[in-house]
Amino acid sequence: MHSKPLLLASVKRVETFEKILRAGLRGVHHLFSNQMIRDAFEKTQDGLHLAESGMAEKLKTALAGLLACDDVSSASEYVAGLEPGVRNALIIMYFDFLDQYRLALRRKESVH
Repeated sequence: MHSKPLLLASVKRVETFEKILRAGLRGVHHLFSNQMIRDAFEKTQDGLHLAESGMAEKLKTALAGLLACDDVSSASEYVAGLEPGVRNALIIMYFDFLDQYRLALRRKESVH
């Protein structure tokens, strides 16, 4: 019986994540300020180096914390409080994921 509230919470988070992605497709990035985005792209011009300084593990922890947030506002605050290098990597990953999401939607539309 305990799984039903957990499942509903998970569904709500997936729906929230999808809303964030759909807003992102319109150029509205609720989780990040414009300055955070600029900083991330300026500081990661050489690409992400996940093997350096345990970045992969830091990102895993950051993603888990982000997914645990109850709403977009708390997620945005969480991201703002991350270590700058982790936040920058998260932003780059978000935009990569957003590009993949856009491509998947286009493929889905062309099939129908």
